[in-house]
Amino acid sequence: MVVIAEPVARKRSSRFQFILDRRDVLGAIFVSPAILYVLLLVGMPFLLAVYYSVSAYTIYDPTWRFVGLANFRQIIQNPVFIETLENTFLFTFASQFLGLVLGKFGALLLLKPFPGRKIVRA
Repeated sequence: MVVIAEPVARKRSSRFQFILDRRDVLGAIFVSPAILYVLLLVGMPFLLAVYYSVSAYTIYDPTWRFVGLANFRQIIQNPVFIETLENTFLFTFASQFLGLVLGKFGALLLLKPFPGRKIVRA
């Protein structure tokens, strides 16, 4: 039997090089900028939104004054907000239902043979 390749013993030159040769350490180093970017891109605006929603912060009065859930209570009691919320739900569900019905109708029409059916399907 002929040996094509024999295992070569690895030599450790330094501890730093050995740590960077590990997959889990090197993978964490490579993915950390992406994680940091996402945290800053998503996390910072979210925390600022929470901060602004529980305070009386405006452009004209930039001092921070904690008001708790009073802002939410005020919006829920506003009749314009309630009407807007109802219109939003109505539009959302009506458009989804209409899209579903028209899509199903179009799919059933494409099952019947007619001239140019391949072009319409494409």
